[in-house]
Amino acid sequence: MKREELENIISAEVDTLCRYAGRIQSVEDVEDIHQFRVTYKKLRAFLRLVHAGGHKRPLAPIKHIYSVAGEARDMQVHLPVIAAWLEQDGHEDAVYPGTLKRKIEDVVVNLRQELRGLNVQNLTDMLTEDLPAHLGKYKVEEFVHNQAVGFYEHIKDDATDEQLHTARKHLKDLVYNAGFLRADKVEQSFLEQHKEIKKLASLLGEYHDKQTLIA
Repeated sequence: MKREELENIISAEVDTLCRYAGRIQSVEDVEDIHQFRVTYKKLRAFLRLVHAGGHKRPLAPIKHIYSVAGEARDMQVHLPVIAAWLEQDGHEDAVYPGTLKRKIEDVVVNLRQELRGLNVQNLTDMLTEDLPAHLGKYKVEEFVHNQAVGFYEHIKDDATDEQLHTARKHLKDLVYNAGFLRADKVEQSFLEQHKEIKKLASLLGEYHDKQTLIA
């Protein structure tokens, strides 16, 4: 995969990221916040592949926006579940759901303020500045190997919730990058177990969501 192709992938993902940022600022839709975070993670996974073996963190300048979006997302997922539980137990008049709604509104206002400074061209230029001239098969295979090692280091019988969450991150990096590499000749070995990896990542994601809900 040549530099021009790498630039095109990054440009497309940045466009998607900023499109959802615009929607979040104009309408209040929980799915837009979710998709903003998914796009950020896809872009982060691709940059980890491109800069594998280095210490670059090109998304560091906007990581705080992702974190604020995560705070809103966690509460948005939590609200309907806890409201349903309270209603089931006969506590429809509980004050907690209303308090949580107001907290979500405050966080969304904060998120919108943070998003106002997000510029498509500036972000694209920043992320494409130090791209390599070529992304070859060896580098892809090395990245896959390292993600597999990271996964197995955290999947243990006595693994903590945080270790399981980290293991899932390694799998998601593989899942997201599989989508970017489908059209390239280096993808064959990369995609051999894509369905199995995606299923396992989803199961770990469901577990993490429930753990977050309980916390």
